[in-house]
Amino acid sequence: MGFGLFSLALCLVTYAWWSTVAHWLEIGLNHDTYSHILIVPFISIWLLYHQRDSWLFYSPNTDILFGAVGVLGATIIWISGLLLHFKFIEHFAYISLLLALVLGFFGRRFFQHNLFALLFLYLAIPFGYDLIEPLQFLTAKIVLWLLDLSQVPYQADGVLIILSSGYFEIARACAGIKFLFASFVSGILLAYLITRNRIKQGCIIGVSIFIPIIANALRVFGTLMIAEWTDESFAKNVDHIVYGWGFFAFVLFILIFIAYKLSDKDELESRISQFEEGTIEKFDLGKAYRFLGVLIVPIFAAYFFYEAPHPRLDKFTLHSAIVGQCETCLFRHLETHKSETFFSRKTILNANEVSHGLVRQGADQIEYQIGAFYNSQALMADRARLLGRGWGVLPGSYKSLLLNDEKWHRFTAWKNSERQYFYVSYNLGGDYYSNAMVYKLSYALKRLAGAPLKPKLFVLSIDGQQTAENADRAISKFIQYDLDHINELFDNAVTLNTGSLH
Repeated sequence: MGFGLFSLALCLVTYAWWSTVAHWLEIGLNHDTYSHILIVPFISIWLLYHQRDSWLFYSPNTDILFGAVGVLGATIIWISGLLLHFKFIEHFAYISLLLALVLGFFGRRFFQHNLFALLFLYLAIPFGYDLIEPLQFLTAKIVLWLLDLSQVPYQADGVLIILSSGYFEIARACAGIKFLFASFVSGILLAYLITRNRIKQGCIIGVSIFIPIIANALRVFGTLMIAEWTDESFAKNVDHIVYGWGFFAFVLFILIFIAYKLSDKDELESRISQFEEGTIEKFDLGKAYRFLGVLIVPIFAAYFFYEAPHPRLDKFTLHSAIVGQCETCLFRHLETHKSETFFSRKTILNANEVSHGLVRQGADQIEYQIGAFYNSQALMADRARLLGRGWGVLPGSYKSLLLNDEKWHRFTAWKNSERQYFYVSYNLGGDYYSNAMVYKLSYALKRLAGAPLKPKLFVLSIDGQQTAENADRAISKFIQYDLDHINELFDNAVTLNTGSLH
């Protein structure tokens, strides 16, 4: 009966926090980098089932106090993530809530005995996206060192490598992050299963991090060598095959082999059947029903902080309402054509209203987009979708700037020998933010204070063949003389179409 009530509670909180669960599923199903997160819950269930014979000695019994504290703490964390629009915090809170339910329904002794299987669930949280760029640079350094050893002539600019056979980029997909995550999770599991020696466990986990990094660098180096000996297209076809399950199987084989050498082989069998006996208690069904009432906290929080989706508007109508109306603007507005734009689309995908245009003064041609959002989550999802097909962000090019006393950040986009500077700023109630985390925190504080929220995303683009200093001066001039006027016209157009901007 206890497991039945636990299952009911699990269904209730999953339904209440479905937006968090749905986002987690979307990442696991659609992003190869995090495909391992879908397997982690099944491993935790297997670990729990593997120790089912010990459940009699660690008899489940309800612990209302500790369970209620855990539920309350997880709910507070979830609300914080919701206000900050920080999905990692929401995912962490959901896993913590599941652990609190286990603690509440089955008690501390059961929880402590199955602690590893329960804590292993935290590895189902997608994290580490910011590791991609450092891994790109690390892979590039190893590859360049191997090219030097091989005496192969090359030119390098960060992660861009030019060989006689063509241009090569150690792209984000080549950083090896997905196999690093999978190897890391496998290493932790192996370390737990085959040894209790902390030093050996640390060695196994360390090897699970080291091997995929080195193996990925060797894979990239091998691809470049094949390109030199044959041609670029053949090398890429070979790379796609090698980089699949064959590569991961090779890394996993080495990891398992090393882990086996470090295992406590003589103790494995005896350890499986050793349980510390305790007093067997009868499950208190009444306490379990009372603990079920604690779930009103996360359910009420989900209802109170729920944000209903807003309907989208015709964004192109707003654009046509702005072009040519800025009589005081210093820059001349141009009609935009698909061939002239460096953005992947005419509009920012998730924005509720968008202005898009192309302006020129002298030799300076600037493209701008302004996206207005009803909530901050959609804004944060759009900031990485600004480049056209074939364009990529040059790693290490991000820089925070103060342009016309407003905070922006600049990065460089590249495509073969072409370069383009992008300037991005998050705007909230007239305040500019160059840092996403500071923006999220400000959004949460203003939302709690009940202040009117008008989150916007400003994106400017200019030719990258000139120096960054000259580009900064042109962008500063546009911000100083034109951007406020365009933004005001944009707000007026929005008001005409919707009545107000929420």
